[in-house]
Amino acid sequence: MSCKHWNKVPSEFRDEPKCAFNADGSFNSDNWNCALMNKLRSLAELNEIWNDDDFCSIIPIPDYGWAILKWYKHRGKTDLFFVLEGGSDVCRQGTEDDVKKILGMKSYEVGVDEE
Repeated sequence: MSCKHWNKVPSEFRDEPKCAFNADGSFNSDNWNCALMNKLRSLAELNEIWNDDDFCSIIPIPDYGWAILKWYKHRGKTDLFFVLEGGSDVCRQGTEDDVKKILGMKSYEVGVDEE
């Protein structure tokens, strides 16, 4: 499944992006350079923790909870995406809507616009 979040895929990509989200908005760990997940990862990398080429990050989300991400090296795949809801002990798989809330986005299309 190609990534639905790119307006136009950058020409430097060798492999076609695979969306990190299924049609129902659930997270799909079989992803590659999903534009929406890359945008969240760029935020996560500001607070990353490294362990044997694996990275993890916890992103605090005011009035919402925390997002937890895990990925291998700094490549295009995100292995895990969870949300720990504030005020509860519920840790669940993150969704496309969660990313939209975290990033404060109005639109899901976050790709580049090239002429």
